[in-house]
Amino acid sequence: ASHGRRLWTEAVRQSDGVADDRFLYWARLTLSARLREWRPAFPLDEEHRAALADRLERASRGHDDLVFPPDDKLLRVVVAGFDPFGLDEDVRRSNPSGAAALTLHGSQLEVDGRSAALRTAIFPTRWRDLTAGMVERALGPHYSPGPGAVAADAVITVSQGRPGRFDLPVYNAGMRGA
Repeated sequence: ASHGRRLWTEAVRQSDGVADDRFLYWARLTLSARLREWRPAFPLDEEHRAALADRLERASRGHDDLVFPPDDKLLRVVVAGFDPFGLDEDVRRSNPSGAAALTLHGSQLEVDGRSAALRTAIFPTRWRDLTAGMVERALGPHYSPGPGAVAADAVITVSQGRPGRFDLPVYNAGMRGA
């Protein structure tokens, strides 16, 4: 978890003025590979190794950093972006939504005389992670907070889109493909 949080924090810090999310993506892949190869001096079965990999994924995607300061007057906005995809066609490809998430994290904006705090996270473009409930685990508390917590005022998803076309879903759903 601490290595994942460091990856996220460093990616957010380095994103200032750089519209690119690839360095976080490649660093996460490298660290994940090292974790799979790691042979500690103590027993580590596959179930526990998978749990460590899951912690790394969530922490390095900002899911642990979706925390707002306690302020009743503050608008709380969560913005979600996504990993690069189509890398089998071009490894230089970035995803503008992931880059936007890195750049916006921790920002504060003025909206109609109120301050809005932005917290962001990045999600994979792998169906298995989404089907396993990664989005629900990360964003669920912002829709239905527990005791003493406050819901987000807005949860926004930005996507890469397509050239010459703007898609605005009427209903969001767990669609897989076109």
